[in-house]
Amino acid sequence: MTWAALLPLAGLVFAVLGAFLNRRHQQPRGRHRVKMDLELLALLPEESGVKDELREHIDGTLRRIIGVEGVARRDAFGIGVAALFLVVSVALFVAGALTGGAWWWFTTASLTGAVGVLGMLASAPKRLRDLAGRPIGGDEFPLDRKAPPGADES
Repeated sequence: MTWAALLPLAGLVFAVLGAFLNRRHQQPRGRHRVKMDLELLALLPEESGVKDELREHIDGTLRRIIGVEGVARRDAFGIGVAALFLVVSVALFVAGALTGGAWWWFTTASLTGAVGVLGMLASAPKRLRDLAGRPIGGDEFPLDRKAPPGADES
């Protein structure tokens, strides 16, 4: 079996993974879901039997969101994707070395590795995050922590 035979399979795996991740991120979560629940609560008639249950559900969801947002944590999903890029990068380097060292193997491996490293730098530091793992306020990227020389820090 040659390495070239695995390339279509790798493309298929990335296409399916991309479609899955795209669908996963389009579903309402967190505050958006609470907002939808509040709109539904407002539409229910006063005599509805589920109105109190929905209110309790909204309260519980808000308490969970507030509890998660108040704790510094890492973005596990981002770390997993970055690690996947790093593993693919190593595999491309190995494949390049085993096939005689064609330049495009190493170029692709280097670009994939760079994406993996940048993903790790963005996802691995502990920060306040929302339910989707996005940083809340403060630094969006950990390398921007220091103010430039001569900047007013008051």
